[in-house]
Amino acid sequence: MNRWTVAWDHNKETIGTEQELRQKLWELRTGEDPTLILEHKSGDQLFVTVKGSYAGLSFRPALWGKPSLTASTDPRFRADPESESDWFEFSVGGTPTPVPKDRCIPFETGVEVVIHYFRHESLPDTIAWVEE
Repeated sequence: MNRWTVAWDHNKETIGTEQELRQKLWELRTGEDPTLILEHKSGDQLFVTVKGSYAGLSFRPALWGKPSLTASTDPRFRADPESESDWFEFSVGGTPTPVPKDRCIPFETGVEVVIHYFRHESLPDTIAWVEE
């Protein structure tokens, strides 16, 4: 039984190999809705959104009471709500969604984080994770 499904742009399918997953991630850069959800059979989800050379990653655990986590380049950063330069806008489901700029990681790094999660069923410690 396959442990992983991927959902994107109103589609859902099982993913069996890293190559299939990499292809889906690279396709996000040119798709109309640049978002994808990688879901483990446990119900844990890794949400991915892409814009240009940046990715945003958010982990949502299936277990109630566990915090959602977001990948961050600087976990000490605090975005000023009044400062446009502190924010980056992704499109999530076609909706412009501003996120603190520290939550934007290089796309290639994002791909490697997702592949690590797929391979090891755990988040890597090579990048910081902050509670949402």
